[in-house]
Amino acid sequence: IDEEQTLTISYLNVGQGDCIFICLPSGETMLIDAGTASYGNHIVQYIKDSGNDTLNYVIITHPHADHIGGMAEVIDNFSVGEIYMPKVTHTSRTYEMLLQTIRDKQFKIHNGTAGTVI
Repeated sequence: IDEEQTLTISYLNVGQGDCIFICLPSGETMLIDAGTASYGNHIVQYIKDSGNDTLNYVIITHPHADHIGGMAEVIDNFSVGEIYMPKVTHTSRTYEMLLQTIRDKQFKIHNGTAGTVI
């Protein structure tokens, strides 16, 4: 089997929250959510150990801490292509830190809505 044509989906153990790392057959990568803040370093290390330094697509499903807590650390450690997240407001410190990290890196956020094709 040609590894470059393999789809690999890894479900990372981040406790209650979610974190899914996908290597697409094209060689591109996608990260969906990033657990709580305590898992940020674990996620970064897993992606680096898989031989990747770029996240082509980052998907944030919603702004609860068990889904976005580790995302600021992840975004700080990788080159990121596109970020998709719903247009919602949330006042948690975790959410504000994530938005600030995205602004600091000058990444653009795409509105993730039902029917969005990536």
